[in-house]
Amino acid sequence: EIFSKYDFDGIELDLMRFPRFFVEFLEYRNSFVLTDLMRTVRQKLNAQARQRGRAIKIAVRVDENLMACRLNGFDIGTWIDEGLIDILIVGDYAFPRGQDIKRFRQLTQGNPVHLYVCVAHPAKVIGGANHLQGEGTTVLRGLAGNYWWHGADGMYTFNLFPHHDPLSYQASLLKEIGDPQVLAKKDKIFPADASEYGPGKNRHHPSSPRFHNWMFASLPVVLHPVWNANSMTVVPIDVADDFSSGKSQNVKSIQLWVELMHLGPGDVIDYRLNGHKLSADATAEPASIVKLNVQPDQLKAGRNEVGLRLDKRGLESEHQVIVAAVEIHVDYE
Repeated sequence: EIFSKYDFDGIELDLMRFPRFFVEFLEYRNSFVLTDLMRTVRQKLNAQARQRGRAIKIAVRVDENLMACRLNGFDIGTWIDEGLIDILIVGDYAFPRGQDIKRFRQLTQGNPVHLYVCVAHPAKVIGGANHLQGEGTTVLRGLAGNYWWHGADGMYTFNLFPHHDPLSYQASLLKEIGDPQVLAKKDKIFPADASEYGPGKNRHHPSSPRFHNWMFASLPVVLHPVWNANSMTVVPIDVADDFSSGKSQNVKSIQLWVELMHLGPGDVIDYRLNGHKLSADATAEPASIVKLNVQPDQLKAGRNEVGLRLDKRGLESEHQVIVAAVEIHVDYE
């Protein structure tokens, strides 16, 4: 009906608002029902396209990784193989890791399907700013840079409101995230994915219908004592910027930021980045932000690993130390 009245170029099926199409725990075995819908939409729009003499594109937005898609009943491989979609959009506030984008890319390889990644403000940012308050340019630059680096064909934006005065900065941001060459020497924040809610049907939050998002979010996490000297809590962070082979001349500073809850006097934490030991003096507060200087050669383009280990607890410590957020901040001259 829509395409009989209006000459649109295509339609987006946003399956992330909300991915509750089947009874919980029976989603995968009912995936054929959703695939049947996708076939029907494609057949009807193909018929409409033949009448108007121009193709009608179909875009679909799905979870941030293939495991979540499968658990939600999204048979991405069949949709691509049968030519049911033209644009695949992946991600939500839970953002895809580099390895996730590569796996989606493997499915689209050799098919005329464009892979877009959703650039949305993370659920957790050190300092508390979100997409409705505070300047979010640097963290959105970091996410977009990562998505380009891992092989996305384009960026898809979600919940950006550049027409509102407090968020007018987002208008210029659109031009930046759409061009990896422009992004290259812009200041960025590369965050680790974090969600205090996590996946599951019982979490009390407006996004609770998303059963399977944030399954692989690293944070928040409790720093439990460990016995083995080689054991650490590992938080992966993707970093798109390449500082190898003399490419760091214009770098002003690189810092690793860690937000810790319940860090008390006398608590000692070992911080590592890709195996390199980092040092910092942390202020004992209910919520401490530890900032550690990083050398360019300590970072890698792609996946990086931040290691943390609780080496010692102070005598007055009562609560478990929680790692709430981890970010890598890159500033250029």
